[in-house]
Amino acid sequence: MLTVSESTMLIFGVLFGLIGLFPDRRYEYAKGTLHVSEDFLNFILVVMLVLFVALVVTTTLTPIEFIWQYFFAATLCSGIVCIMLGSAILEGRVLKRWTRPMRDLYGLIPHRDSRYQPQPLSEIGQLFEPVATQFSLSNALICAHISQMAYQPRETVAELSNASDIPVEFIEDGNHVALVVSLKSSLILAFRGTDDLSDWLDNLRIFPAKTVWGDVHSGFLASVDTLLPRVKEALAKSRVEKKEVWVTGHSLGAAMAVLASMKLTTEEAVDVKGIYTFAQPLLASAQFRREYDEILGSKLYRFETSGDQVPNQPPPYRSPGTLIYLSRKDQVWTSPKWLRKFLDQMQRAPLGILGEHSMLEYLGVIEKAKSSEIEES
Repeated sequence: MLTVSESTMLIFGVLFGLIGLFPDRRYEYAKGTLHVSEDFLNFILVVMLVLFVALVVTTTLTPIEFIWQYFFAATLCSGIVCIMLGSAILEGRVLKRWTRPMRDLYGLIPHRDSRYQPQPLSEIGQLFEPVATQFSLSNALICAHISQMAYQPRETVAELSNASDIPVEFIEDGNHVALVVSLKSSLILAFRGTDDLSDWLDNLRIFPAKTVWGDVHSGFLASVDTLLPRVKEALAKSRVEKKEVWVTGHSLGAAMAVLASMKLTTEEAVDVKGIYTFAQPLLASAQFRREYDEILGSKLYRFETSGDQVPNQPPPYRSPGTLIYLSRKDQVWTSPKWLRKFLDQMQRAPLGILGEHSMLEYLGVIEKAKSSEIEES
């Protein structure tokens, strides 16, 4: 009989208990309280039950003997300590200076966080510059707001549309969502990014899919193809009303915006005036990037924050268009040299890569940059 020692089981129990640092916490800003999701606690209970059964079966059917009491005792103690420590960190009671990105991570996910107060479409629409032929911070701000709005439920989007008297078509198919916002002289097409487990499964389908322009990320392409038929119907009126189309999105939605703009331009002859993406992951081969840059490269502006590593994943894919980099000091850099970007990224806080992917992070920096631009003018 092979017996796993008490110390080994204690070590495994403590390590397993570290999962307590990462529960599905939600901060209620109105009440100032932090709570742990019941779904997460139920998940932990199920995992513990499965582990217990696995240990009993293994001990019964194999010559390996686990001293499971030590494992579960260590897991329980470690888990309780980690949950208390994690809550203290997220409430800002300990390590406040060094753990802001971690607090941001749990505060900003899901992207429809309660801190986001949707702006009236009539107000943000007044800033839009439909005749802009080059990069426009105003248009970036509008696209950022609408990309964030794409994470809102259908009812909230309908309320915003009715309150502003600006038509918004909510297109939904399974876990994928797109908005078509009809401004006075333009249509803005926004794709929702990663919002549930199904979206993550699409993100993980990294195998290349062939297109006439080159290989692309198969998961992103499948996501676009799911919505594209209804998107085409919604955009058909742009030809009747002679409105130009702008495309935007965040994260998975950003990748979808790039692929959709290419399909709409080349297959449907849609007049795509500009594309603004946020936290756009790598999505295509070098051949696709060359083809895209020849057709739409001058119209695509992809935003990336210094602490967000999603735009650098998954290799070896590439991204077309012009990089708009948001520095640690909330400055807006256009196509910075790699060394300047690298040095800026080296200054990020510990765990910074965890907390700066949210659309709200991008929106906040762009709002600051726009305010500075207005003050200077």
